[in-house]
Amino acid sequence: MAEQHSHNPIIDLDDPPVKSPDGCVDPTMWQLAREVFTGHPRNAAGECTACPRWKACTGRALAREGLATALGATVKNSPYWIAYADLRGSKHAKARAKNVD
Repeated sequence: MAEQHSHNPIIDLDDPPVKSPDGCVDPTMWQLAREVFTGHPRNAAGECTACPRWKACTGRALAREGLATALGATVKNSPYWIAYADLRGSKHAKARAKNVD
């Protein structure tokens, strides 16, 4: 599903680029979320190959939220991604943590 953010062109979070796109507010978070995303690929039937019993893979959904957060959106799991990126050394996550409840 493609999403547009005010400072970014349309980015397809179901097929995100490996490199953080222009305008990404937190490239470290993008890479972390991209790693989770790649760990949950879909087969031809649309099922996650890491979680084959779940068509709606929670790992992939969490990764999409991390990608959206890296682009500057605030979503349900943004606080998780901000804390995780901060632990992994993202200088941008620390600044965003002050703006998210």
